Amino acid sequence: MGEPTLTVRAINEQDRYNREAKESAVFKQGDRVFLEPKLLGRNREVLTRFRRSSGSGGAPTDVPPSLKITTAEGKEVLAKTMEYG
Repeated sequence: MGEPTLTVRAINEQDRYNREAKESAVFKQGDRVFLEPKLLGRNREVLTRFRRSSGSGGAPTDVPPSLKITTAEGKEVLAKTMEYG
């Protein structure tokens, strides 16, 4: 699988369905922000699920990705486990 690359498109929540919405890295306090993460594999394939084996002979189970947003100083602003779907 190589090393997957995470890209996140951040836009104002009110523009989430607008194809022309401009992404931004800076928002005012109180703005509602929509995050659109995308995980790409080595060959630019879109990765949608991660699986982990539960032990010897155990069935693999889905492992949801988690996301943490920090300030430039490293202070955590948001941490969340993402849901599939």
